[in-house]
Amino acid sequence: MFNRHICAIIFLLTLMYSDDALSHAEHDKARYVAVDGKDQGSCEQPAQPCQSIGYAAKKANKGDKILVAGGEYQAKSVDELFYLTSELVPSYGGYSKADHYKTANPQQNPTYISGVPATYNKQLSERGFILIVDKKSKSLAASAAFQQKLGQFDAIKQSQSDVNCVNGNAGSFPCNNIDLVSHVPLSSFANSPSAANDIWGHVDLNTDIEYAIIGLRNGASVVSLEDPSNPQVVGHVTGLTAIWRDIKVYQYFDFEQGMWQAYAYVSTDGAADSVTIIDLNDLPNSIHSVGHANEDASLHNIYISNVNYGTGVAINHRQPLLHSMGSSRYGGAHRSYDLINPKAPTAVYTPVEATRDDYTHDGTSFVVTDDRVANDCQRLTTDQTTPTECDIFVDFNENEMRLWDQTDKTDLTELGQGIYNNAAYTHSGWWTEDKKYIYVHDELDEQQFNNNTAVMIFDVSDLTAPLSKGRWNGPTKAIDHNGFVRGNRYYMSNYERGMTILDITDPVKPVEIGYFDTFPFSDDDQFNGAWGVYPFLPSGLILISDINSGLYVVKDKTKNVAAGQISFSQMKQNYPEGQTAIIHVQRLLDSTGEISVEYQTLWGSATGDDFVAQTGKLTWADGDNSDKTISIPINSDTDTLEFTEQFSVELFNPQGGATLQNPGNAWIIIDGNNEVSGVKFGAASAELIENQTSDKTQILIPVSRLPSYVSGLNVGVSIVQTGDSQATNNSDFVLHDTMLTWAADDNSDKTITVDIINDDQQESTETVTLAFDVGDNYRIVGTNAFTITILDDDSNTAPTVTSNNYIGETIESLPLGDLVTVSDDQTNLAYQWTLNANNSNATLSTANTLNAKFTTSVAGVYPLTLVVTDPFGESATTSFTVEKTEAKKQDKGGFSFNYLTLFLTTALIFLRRRADIKKIGKIVQTMSK
Repeated sequence: MFNRHICAIIFLLTLMYSDDALSHAEHDKARYVAVDGKDQGSCEQPAQPCQSIGYAAKKANKGDKILVAGGEYQAKSVDELFYLTSELVPSYGGYSKADHYKTANPQQNPTYISGVPATYNKQLSERGFILIVDKKSKSLAASAAFQQKLGQFDAIKQSQSDVNCVNGNAGSFPCNNIDLVSHVPLSSFANSPSAANDIWGHVDLNTDIEYAIIGLRNGASVVSLEDPSNPQVVGHVTGLTAIWRDIKVYQYFDFEQGMWQAYAYVSTDGAADSVTIIDLNDLPNSIHSVGHANEDASLHNIYISNVNYGTGVAINHRQPLLHSMGSSRYGGAHRSYDLINPKAPTAVYTPVEATRDDYTHDGTSFVVTDDRVANDCQRLTTDQTTPTECDIFVDFNENEMRLWDQTDKTDLTELGQGIYNNAAYTHSGWWTEDKKYIYVHDELDEQQFNNNTAVMIFDVSDLTAPLSKGRWNGPTKAIDHNGFVRGNRYYMSNYERGMTILDITDPVKPVEIGYFDTFPFSDDDQFNGAWGVYPFLPSGLILISDINSGLYVVKDKTKNVAAGQISFSQMKQNYPEGQTAIIHVQRLLDSTGEISVEYQTLWGSATGDDFVAQTGKLTWADGDNSDKTISIPINSDTDTLEFTEQFSVELFNPQGGATLQNPGNAWIIIDGNNEVSGVKFGAASAELIENQTSDKTQILIPVSRLPSYVSGLNVGVSIVQTGDSQATNNSDFVLHDTMLTWAADDNSDKTITVDIINDDQQESTETVTLAFDVGDNYRIVGTNAFTITILDDDSNTAPTVTSNNYIGETIESLPLGDLVTVSDDQTNLAYQWTLNANNSNATLSTANTLNAKFTTSVAGVYPLTLVVTDPFGESATTSFTVEKTEAKKQDKGGFSFNYLTLFLTTALIFLRRRADIKKIGKIVQTMSK
């Protein structure tokens, strides 16, 4: 009996310690290669290396690396060239089996590669390889197959536009029913990043210009699609080097400014870069970061629920939530934040009791309003005070799909789980527009089970018991990654196959009807090619991000079907208050069979008080191609001053085989009443040094004009007296612009110019405040004050800074500001932290702030330096160390750690699924009786 209990304890300990081993987010594992190795197994043991780099690459996951022992190797196929130059699974030479691949020494362990063109010499030598180019090794490079693929390789490095898919190819790219509109290669982005990752889209509702936002190894970039055939990179926000980034957009109408505001959220995994928040409100001119949401040092994915995916606007009365997934906290379980202040998301749901078993890799959500609200969510709909809908969060948990009721955003309830055979890594998925089915991607089943591409299909008519309805199997071994539904089309990034489009008219029997191969060299089960797709732009353009070659903008040509296309006749219509908007919906091209489509009204700047919300279904009989209409009464109100407002009508869930053609949303514009312009200072304050130059210091203060722009505008600017420290006009400064003038339809920024006079008097700090004159024909937005602080202190002294060393066992997002003390008579100080050594084992985030964050998981002593600089350029420096100690070994009731590790390793061979873990728990309970 005693031995049984010991075994039970071991099993329980196995479950506790195996959490990280099941993680897809665990990366930087090595695969080993040696000339005397064997191409068998997983190549994970230094004592049992594989023989070829190509085989090792096929056993690796994203973020792994291949370590190659000294010797002579030959690239035996064209594909092996790409494995050698991969960024997601990089290969490095110069290692030795003798020291178990611990240290690279290319001089002592020369690693030769033959069969590769000389153009790759520099790239491979930087990774520890020596390229051999002689007559014996030219066979591969000289082959026709290699030359063809080399031409394709060159093509993915070049910008291209307007290449139609003809006879199975769009230039160098294999395709079917998809045209290439444009291609932006990696070299077009800032600092020529070595790889791309995820993609999202954005439409600026102020201008209707569409944008692509692409994640890159070195940050994220925004690309204007104003001319889709000639995309322009607008700006780049730099981030720490990382393989994984994910992007989502939130857009809302600011009633004070009378304009739409938008922010992009970029998560980072594999580096402590947290969530970068990008301000999109200066588009089309520029973008900039407004900081980080630093609750999580790193996280794998983000998602925003309760928004329209084409606009990023909240759906009607619902509250948008930003969800972090796969973070470095709370076992990686999903966590929710409100976006009331979009620059500073606030946690509203934190899974404090979650374990590594609750890790969420990716997620999506949908809201149900049918009988599942009462039956599955147990939310009664008969009581007027009870919600009539249920908000479902779909959690892709590595081992299964989990469904949660998140209607109460502070207290989630798990409803059911979806499991399937041969699960290797439950990665991501999306739902059909009738909200009855979910498509699930498993990222590792192709490799582990030698499958072709497979997409799992679940019926979620019962949210408490998702039912597996089989799977779609593709024609190649390319790995499926991320997918999205729009209408009856499923758009899927398919790695080496590029993008695949499925017709899901019959949701349990998808049919491939199109693809665009962004990686034309291979369709293997490797991590090259298309990472992400985005199919929600109002124009209907599809975005693809390719790991190896950047951004693709393509056009879906799969929608010309016998059942016809469904579309609004007009994208925008104007109506005054008190009238009824009549929207025409067309059936175009063909009219075979009975079809239908659903519709709903969506809030914009016009909300529920401005119009009568509508939902419904339009139906066409076989052969009927007449227009159908939607009538929406627009309410009247008594406001004497009101902006032009807008809301939209969305078509979704087409049935009968007809496709949704763009525009898929129609906008109804409600004419404004006595609109006036707004004016706003571009900033709140500025600080200048009087004696910074020999003559004068000049400041240019931007002033923005906000809607409306229908007439000309004159705005006066005055000096506000603020007390004893008030600077004097014409003595301390000169104000040049006291009247700002705009013509009708002019929305450009104007500038106030102020000269700071440099005199020879020693003075204390002075200020001057400017304000707009109050007027009847314009409104003042924000704080009506711009304060200039003038510094002139000849007795200024440098800051003082002291520090303390730190020793700890766990160091994650350590706030370095707690370890220093800074004092100075100036408040506007600049900070710069430097990690002096061991850079590869530790990370610094927000290094230009006092409270920089330091993270490391590797034991050691890390010297740090802080330089503090005041506005006059005087600085002080302090240095100290942060020491991470080895984790203390825990007493496991007489079992040594090595023996426990042996048991854990053995058990992990058998524990592949969460369901198995639950079974083990029951066995343990039985054994203990």
